[in-house]
Amino acid sequence: MKNPASSTIRAYYDSLESRIGYRLFLGGTRHFGYYVSETSWPWPIAEALRTMEGKMLAALGCAAGSRVLDAGCGAGHVALYMAKNGGFHVDCIDLTPHHIEKATRNIQREGAQNQVSASVGDYHDLQAFENNSFDGVYTMETVVHSTNPEKALQEFQRVLKPGGSLVMHEYDHSPVKQTPKDIADDATLINAKVGMPAFQAFETGDLKKIARSVGFEDVEEVDMSKHVVPLLWLFYVFAFIPVLFLKLVGLQYYFVNTTSGVVMYRGRHYWRYVQIRGKKAI
Repeated sequence: MKNPASSTIRAYYDSLESRIGYRLFLGGTRHFGYYVSETSWPWPIAEALRTMEGKMLAALGCAAGSRVLDAGCGAGHVALYMAKNGGFHVDCIDLTPHHIEKATRNIQREGAQNQVSASVGDYHDLQAFENNSFDGVYTMETVVHSTNPEKALQEFQRVLKPGGSLVMHEYDHSPVKQTPKDIADDATLINAKVGMPAFQAFETGDLKKIARSVGFEDVEEVDMSKHVVPLLWLFYVFAFIPVLFLKLVGLQYYFVNTTSGVVMYRGRHYWRYVQIRGKKAI
């Protein structure tokens, strides 16, 4: 099974706004940074990004030399962190060909070809990998793009070795009926534009339930929402005036990242940034 949202996801990440925005604010990464508190100063952003990657590494708990799958690798920054700081061998997959091109260049630049590989792939269908082949699987804000998270997690379960670790950093949200209508409506339009049907569907605790339902054991959830607020605030500050203008001319949903910067900060009490971790049964 392939992801039916593939073309939307690729179009989003291929857009000029995404390419410039991710490069300018996040150094080419595709994920939030982790801060000590909600009121932390957002700079330096790179330090917060590395801290978030460190949280992922610690939660995986895999030994040096482990084989790990990065399911939705972007430009490969997280995989390179895992290889360097965890001593892992990382197989990277991503739906977007230009991400794999960038990841390959980054891997070569770091001289990490013996530890990290990257190829176009879809986590709904991991047929390129055998059963019981990985010590760990992780996703850094990518399952939100899934059209069938149950299938994706079943594939993660299949390719993990018995006792292997799954760690996901993802988003969920309050029930729509508990969310102000303007925020819920904006979020629905943004999720459609960026190809995030799972985020649209995930209500509080849903991903944890799915992990348990497909057979993962010792499933735990950590709410990290307050630790991403400083970066949300920064996006809001930079996006607020441009979004006012874009709304005046009716173009706000053509600049979805800019609009999202305002909507996600305004709606920060109605969505969560969570870490879900679990183990494949031995």
